[in-house]
Amino acid sequence: IIGIGFVRLMTSQSRFAETQMALRNARTVSRNAMNIMLTDLRMVQDADGLIGASRDSVTVRVPVAFGLLCAGTAPVTLSLLPVDSSMTALGEYAGWAYRDSVDGRFKYKDAAVPVNVNSLTTGSAAICATAPPGGPGIAQATWGPRTGRIVVVPDLPVGTAHPGWPIFLYQQITYRFRPSGSFPGRQGLYRIVKTNDPSAPISDEIIAPFDT
Repeated sequence: IIGIGFVRLMTSQSRFAETQMALRNARTVSRNAMNIMLTDLRMVQDADGLIGASRDSVTVRVPVAFGLLCAGTAPVTLSLLPVDSSMTALGEYAGWAYRDSVDGRFKYKDAAVPVNVNSLTTGSAAICATAPPGGPGIAQATWGPRTGRIVVVPDLPVGTAHPGWPIFLYQQITYRFRPSGSFPGRQGLYRIVKTNDPSAPISDEIIAPFDT
């Protein structure tokens, strides 16, 4: 009798531990997905960072790399701060923005053709490093083993952008509710990143299911 009771106790404790582990795993998955969304949305600028919103979606410009403007005329040259290349490899350049020192607002220039951030053309270090008055005198930033990239973007700025002004590259991201691929008949929350192919964006179902 004691043995049977002991086995039942152990079985009950084992099932309870498995249930708690499953609940923790479910919370972790949901929390990680929410952290992705919150990280994106916290970086959106209050002026023109929001592209559009509807009942079931929101589209925003999310910064992916920061730096300084070296030249605001063709070739538009940017000096980026050091970042982990594995992180920028996940980013899709959808345009760039500069901060106007007059009104303090960021001015956006959407890319004619989005590309992967790491595939942007390498720019001339001389354009950035040339001392005033011939150039902005911006040296490549180095932190630890990483050195910031100097890149060229094909999209000319809106208005007059002066060398030395802060800039960032951004990607266009849409968060949208639509039918879940993991739970048929339920709704999922998707993170959709704009690419150079409008018919093939990068789409990930990050949270599911939702009842409505």
